[in-house]
Amino acid sequence: TTTTTTTTTTTTKAKEKVVMGLTLTGLDFASLASDPTLKTKVKDGVKDAIVKGGGGSFTKECVNADFAPGSVKVVATITPPAGTKLKSVAGALKKSSGDLSHSIADNVKKVPGIDKIATGPIGETGLELTETKVPPRGEGKSKKDELAWNRRRKRFEATVGQKVKKPAAKKAEKMEENKRKKGAKEEKKDEKEKDKKKAKEEKEEK
Repeated sequence: TTTTTTTTTTTTKAKEKVVMGLTLTGLDFASLASDPTLKTKVKDGVKDAIVKGGGGSFTKECVNADFAPGSVKVVATITPPAGTKLKSVAGALKKSSGDLSHSIADNVKKVPGIDKIATGPIGETGLELTETKVPPRGEGKSKKDELAWNRRRKRFEATVGQKVKKPAAKKAEKMEENKRKKGAKEEKKDEKEKDKKKAKEEKEEK
């Protein structure tokens, strides 16, 4: 009797997500991290605001939120529900981005006990939205992809809220600096010429 064993390999597709980040100012991260109850309430407030910004394209269960130091950096991932395209979710969030960041800050301000960890007026800055594919867990290549995703996430956390200078802005800034240097050089030259002229006049008077 010959027994044949068939091995079926299931390939899991990468999950499409929208990654959202912003910085909440006026809050102490260490105090927030050490208070699990308050942290959960703040997360709920953030999630509620994101769901509202999504305009019904996803539910609260689709949102995962976490915090990182740097005042308090919010990094949230939104997974589109079954049957909903990533573009639809991203589009809805981008459309409401003007109000979304304010809505998140307003919800956080309303959390009971938030005053205990406030270091000043609570505000927000640097909202960013990025569409990405998160590799599934697994062996081999997928595991490497997952590690790469984690590295990208860490870099995203580190830069949330920071204004990145565009090449054009950097070029304009450099041109302005060169202009200032040239002006200072010419001014110095003029001063030397004036000194020489003055010295010559004084010599002639003598």
